[in-house]
Amino acid sequence: MARPRKIENTFDNRTTTTFSNPPGQSKGILADDVTRTVVRSKEGTIEHIPTLDNHILNKKYVHDGNILLDEVGDPSANHTFTMANKQLKFRYTAPAVSDGGFEIEAVGGFSGDLVHIHQHTGNPGTTDLLHLESVDADVTPLRVVGHASSQIEFETELSMNLEQIKDLADPTLSQDAATMKYVDDEVLPKIEWSDVPIAITFIIDGGGEDITTGRKGFISVPFECTINSVTMLGDNAGSMVCDIWIDSYANHPPTDADSITAAAVPELDGADKSTDSTLTGWSKVISAGDVIAYNVDSVADLQYVTITLKATRSD
Repeated sequence: MARPRKIENTFDNRTTTTFSNPPGQSKGILADDVTRTVVRSKEGTIEHIPTLDNHILNKKYVHDGNILLDEVGDPSANHTFTMANKQLKFRYTAPAVSDGGFEIEAVGGFSGDLVHIHQHTGNPGTTDLLHLESVDADVTPLRVVGHASSQIEFETELSMNLEQIKDLADPTLSQDAATMKYVDDEVLPKIEWSDVPIAITFIIDGGGEDITTGRKGFISVPFECTINSVTMLGDNAGSMVCDIWIDSYANHPPTDADSITAAAVPELDGADKSTDSTLTGWSKVISAGDVIAYNVDSVADLQYVTITLKATRSD
């Protein structure tokens, strides 16, 4: 059997070894090329581009991204890749995102987590275990697509960091989150306001001086309601009689003739608080749009008083 001829040439302090096959014959790693330069022995350079499984690889071939996972180790066995105080980075330049970019694909049945990121020991301090960031407004940092019956589960609190949740579907279960529109359209119109107590509060402030007699101001009530009680709170023990006048918006301002209190005028009698839930002789119904006026008939030793009407909405 004819063997390849070995030719050694020396120049520039380097020896080049060349193997040449006889015409028409293929041997070893030379494939069908007539002549192939294989080794520059003094430099340790491998110029051969591997084409078969048992060919040796050079640095350029590895750095060009030609190494497959099954060329590194047995893909059917468990492997642990250990790094200490280093950074592992994958950088894609103009990636073919239509083909998935960086993709982990599972085929067939399996149990457990497909991707598991676990912070084990030590105290890393305040940091992110998983950080997704985009600088382009057109990029969605995270998109989760699952089966119609699948869901994302959290076993810890979820903080939105003062950001909003957008495009939320209408709730169907009792524990589902709801949007403002859903509450406005579906919840508020169904509230029985007759069951909801309300408070109409008016403040008489002497501005650091003793309160004087006379009309002190107005409140417009935008809904119909029925008064249930009146409470007065003073800044200290003192005396005050404050009448309440109510008339329609068209007849504003109310006058003494529009008093609703009859003989049971709200009063502080040497005290800092009083409550009346009997309201003897009062006209208790307030129509939507009515205006309330507060008139101090008499007062002593008081600089600040709040008057609260507790009522029940009728609409």
